[in-house]
Amino acid sequence: MTHMRSCCSWSVNNFLMTGPKAYLIYSSSVAAGAQSGIEECKHQFAWDRWNCPERALQLTTHSSLRSANREAAFVHAISSAGVMYTLTRN
Repeated sequence: MTHMRSCCSWSVNNFLMTGPKAYLIYSSSVAAGAQSGIEECKHQFAWDRWNCPERALQLTTHSSLRSANREAAFVHAISSAGVMYTLTRN
């Protein structure tokens, strides 16, 4: 029985793409979506005590968001929303 890794394949216009090619198609949209999520986070918390600092927005390393708190949840949620919004618009 063969196992396909669903994490590494995408169907684009009914063509199955696997590996690095699949990620290259969406990488610019993902980056733009993450950036829009960061901008929205800063906008929402501009006048609050916790104003969405840069160190909280580094999602590439999980060490920056070790604690499970409201701020970490919001950063993950707004970043995910920004990425999904941008992917659906592009």
